[in-house]
Amino acid sequence: PYNAPLIQFFSWMGGDRD
Repeated sequence: PYNAPLIQFFSWMGGDRD
């Protein structure tokens, strides 16, 4: 659903890319 990319977005903004 539409929250699938949202989760990846938050995970990417969560500090995974430092």
